[in-house]
Amino acid sequence: MRPVVSGKTPYVRFDRNSYSIPHTHVRRPLTLLASATRVRLVAGADEVARHVRSYDTGQTIEDLAHLEGLLAATRQANPSTGRDRLRLAVPAIGTLFERLAARGESLRAHINRLLGLLDDYGPRDLAAAVAAALERDALGADAIAHLLDPSAAGAGSPRRCRSPCPTGPASAISMSPRMPWSPTMTLPDPIPTTLSDHLRQLGLTQTATEVNDFIARATQKRWSPVVLLETLVRAELDARARQRVERRLKEARVGRFKP
Repeated sequence: MRPVVSGKTPYVRFDRNSYSIPHTHVRRPLTLLASATRVRLVAGADEVARHVRSYDTGQTIEDLAHLEGLLAATRQANPSTGRDRLRLAVPAIGTLFERLAARGESLRAHINRLLGLLDDYGPRDLAAAVAAALERDALGADAIAHLLDPSAAGAGSPRRCRSPCPTGPASAISMSPRMPWSPTMTLPDPIPTTLSDHLRQLGLTQTATEVNDFIARATQKRWSPVVLLETLVRAELDARARQRVERRLKEARVGRFKP
């Protein structure tokens, strides 16, 4: 028996695993009761969650009722015309919102950013970017904004700017044509278009190499954000330790030898 409190997400950590709780008890003090086969969470005299105990490591044990309650609460919380406008313009955004809510993320910031992208690029380009983000599991308004920039530049379509453009009339929204390229102009640094490129820029080369397998395992095992980050960091540290040993052996010129 021990007192526990969850973080921002509806999960409680115990014995290196995560157990789901109702979203109504997030960040509230609970009491964890563990037996050889069960993990129970109680609030006072009321039992709020009951799970089969797992003796694995890095597992996420969830109750479907907890997830359904979280999704229902997210749909009802802060109803706004902005969210309805996005769903009418891009129906696939409803799936994006559900997956973000399942991760325990707040939707308000994503909605505000997506509304700006809808005004800047229009529903057709935004729908294509949302579909690509869902396929890559790159959820979030920032990832969609990054997908929109290279698609707009490569398609040759003018981009609407919210502030007055220097080449157009001083209006709230104006159109600016693409600048023609000449041989004397220097090419900018390539903008990474995939998650692997971003990871390599951050120096996470091991994660960038195995990102597809990593995402597949995280989706299959339904890891919580905490477990996902712990596994990523542990794999990266192990890879860097191996690289340091290999580099030192090479610099020492020990060579190969038979034990």
